[in-house]
Amino acid sequence: MESLALAKKFLICLIFVAGGLGELWMLTHAPAAKEPLRVPDEILSNLRTGDLVFRLGDITDSRIIATATDFKYSHVGMIVRERPLLVVHAVMGEGGLEGVAAVSMREFLAHARDFGTVRMKFLSEEQKARLAVSLLRRVGESFTLRPRGEANLYCTTLLEQEISKITEFSPQYFKLGLAVLGGEYLAPKAFWHYGDVEILYER
Repeated sequence: MESLALAKKFLICLIFVAGGLGELWMLTHAPAAKEPLRVPDEILSNLRTGDLVFRLGDITDSRIIATATDFKYSHVGMIVRERPLLVVHAVMGEGGLEGVAAVSMREFLAHARDFGTVRMKFLSEEQKARLAVSLLRRVGESFTLRPRGEANLYCTTLLEQEISKITEFSPQYFKLGLAVLGGEYLAPKAFWHYGDVEILYER
C-alpha cells in the first residue's frame, strides 16, 4: 500500500510534462463533483455486454492523468451484464474498493465528472460474452501500477490482458520518462481511438 500511495503522488509529476505549475494549480483547485453525473436513460438502456465505459474521475489524480495523456477521460471499465448494468473495472482505493471490482452503473457514475462509451466492433457477440465471464473471474485481484514488461494490473491492462486472450489486440502505449514511474503505460485513450470501435456517446 505504501508503494501504491507513493506512485499516486508521483502521478502529480505528469503535469510538468503536460503543462507546468500553472496548470497544476488550476487542476488541484478545481471544484469536486457534488452529485453523480447524469447520463440520459436512453444512452444507458442502449448499452450492451462488451461495451466500454469511460469516465473522468472526480479526484485530482484523474484530472492529471487526463491532462497528461491529452484525453478527456481518465478511467475505463466494461459492461459485463445488462439488466441491471454491471461494470468490471480496476480501481485503487475508491469507495473502499481496491483492485478489480464489479459495480453498478450508479456506483461507476458516482465518481464521474464526464462520461463516454464505445462499442468494440472487432469482437463478436460470443467473444464479448466470453470476455465478460473472464473479467468477472478476476474480481478481487489486486491493483498494481507497473510499466509495460512488468507484472501490472490497472484499469486498461486488465482489459488488454483479457481481450488479448480472445483476439489479436495491440493498443498503443505512451512513454513516461520519470524516475519512479518511468516506462510505458496504457491509457484509456488507446481504447477510445482503437481501430473498429463505434462511439456510442460522449458529452
